[in-house]
Amino acid sequence: NLWDVASRIVALCACFVVIYSPWGVVGVIVAVSLVPALMRLLNMVWMFLIEKSWLRPRLRDVDLKLIKRVLAEGVCFFVLQMAVMALFQTDKLIISATLSTADVTPYAVVGQVFISGYGLLMLFMGPLWPAHAESLRRGDIAWVKRMTRYSLLLGCGSLAAVGVVLLTFGHPIIRLIAHQD
Repeated sequence: NLWDVASRIVALCACFVVIYSPWGVVGVIVAVSLVPALMRLLNMVWMFLIEKSWLRPRLRDVDLKLIKRVLAEGVCFFVLQMAVMALFQTDKLIISATLSTADVTPYAVVGQVFISGYGLLMLFMGPLWPAHAESLRRGDIAWVKRMTRYSLLLGCGSLAAVGVVLLTFGHPIIRLIAHQD
């Protein structure tokens, strides 16, 4: 917890430094993402070298087959996350390139209304991934098929319900969120 506090304080200081620097958006990205990552790296070095050296990984304990398997699955999740990011961010890039950067903000505010339904759905569906993986590992294919069917019905039904609500009450909701009269 102390390392987490230190990481947040250093990141906050980095944000103040960025204000008075010519780095712009690149500086902000470094301040909010690279600085905490470096603090976590420092925390890891401290833990493995000084605080709990007995936890330090040994080369003889490395199993290359397991590393290859974990990396293969990790790459799949990375590609999936990049696809989701591209799916949800490309429209804003296109708007800023074809219209102007000032046009992105109103679009993004309205887009948040629509994307919140998907976010709520993923909040409930995300924890099913490990359960599905465990069931597949045990060979319980029937459970995976049944839960996938229920998940699709729940997902499509809830997103359709959100769509109907937004279709019916979309203008008042957007005016409320955008603070427009």
